[in-house]
Amino acid sequence: MSADYKLAQPVNFKKLLKYAPSIKETFDKEYTADDYKIITDGTNFLHVYLNKRGQIDSCTRYCGNDEEAIFDKIYEETDGTPLEGMWNACYAG
Repeated sequence: MSADYKLAQPVNFKKLLKYAPSIKETFDKEYTADDYKIITDGTNFLHVYLNKRGQIDSCTRYCGNDEEAIFDKIYEETDGTPLEGMWNACYAG
């Protein structure tokens, strides 16, 4: 089972990794496209999709991964940074 999310506004991928230090980029050998990345909090995984500016504009949770745990970490760690309030993922289906 999967869940798709659309961000209310795009978030720069590199800045997200900078300001949310517990969120890391990981890799899938089968998928190495520039517009597709996988992030993890060490336990859960979230597939993020980038626009041409390197900004996340949507994401997908697959299988039993807990996207809310990743969203919560991002909210906590970006509080008081230039990304504060920018991460607002809306359930799309």
